[in-house]
Amino acid sequence: LIQENGVLLSSQNSENQLRAGLAGKQHEVVGGFAPEYIEKLKNGQDIKLAISWGRGDYQKGLDTVIDGFEKFVNNTGDKDTLLLLGGDLSISPEEGDRVINRVKILSQKGNFKGRIALLNGFAPGLPFASAADVSVFPSRFAPCELTDLESKHMLCTPIVTDCQGLGQKNFDPDIPKEAQLADGFKTKHE
Repeated sequence: LIQENGVLLSSQNSENQLRAGLAGKQHEVVGGFAPEYIEKLKNGQDIKLAISWGRGDYQKGLDTVIDGFEKFVNNTGDKDTLLLLGGDLSISPEEGDRVINRVKILSQKGNFKGRIALLNGFAPGLPFASAADVSVFPSRFAPCELTDLESKHMLCTPIVTDCQGLGQKNFDPDIPKEAQLADGFKTKHE
């Protein structure tokens, strides 16, 4: 795997298949995880991974995930949760630039250094979900989402917006009539 000007130039190997989904696909990694977290994992420490993926447009709400992660860390003092995002941010250049800049800024800020990464160019949902503790999908509208089902399939608990398709198939333990069916969490609003 060769990196040139911050862009990963893909090879035909299986590592690239995992990172980009397609052999030969170019993508950019923004931010990244500090080696100290890998060492903590090797030493048996509990490192949590939160993920989110999808098209890089306004509908999918990657900016909301970043804002939520920042609030979570600031409000709880958490020092060991990592955030991994993925999506093709070229779909909506204005939104894509906003998300990329937000990740760049946050990944250089105090408690966030080495804790947030964005794969710009692809969103390998199943590998993401198989490694993660929680997935976050705050779509602003979602008539027929599949990402939450992919996440559940890999036994990763989704946190979703209570809208349209997301609200119809995710059951929240905080809602009495849904408690016995609970398999995720729904927000009341964004």
